[in-house]
Amino acid sequence: MAPREAIELEAIELEGGRLSLVELAKYATRIEAEVARITLEANGIDAVLFDAETGNFFGGGGLVWIRLMVLDDEVDEAGRILAEDRPS
Repeated sequence: MAPREAIELEAIELEGGRLSLVELAKYATRIEAEVARITLEANGIDAVLFDAETGNFFGGGGLVWIRLMVLDDEVDEAGRILAEDRPS
């Protein structure tokens, strides 16, 4: 699935400031989401999955989308990395 426009969804309290996570992409399966997360982390971008366990609970297959989240200030670079990594 291609990365889509980031939407601010979460803000996590951090010592002395806030850390904003944005949704970079949604995936129907945990495997697809993990491949994207590992690709980003191999390129120096921290990423986390939201709703991964919920997707497993409901059997996967797109009933509950698994969200790939990255830091707001890294969303452009992360999107570029995933776009370049997709097979032609």
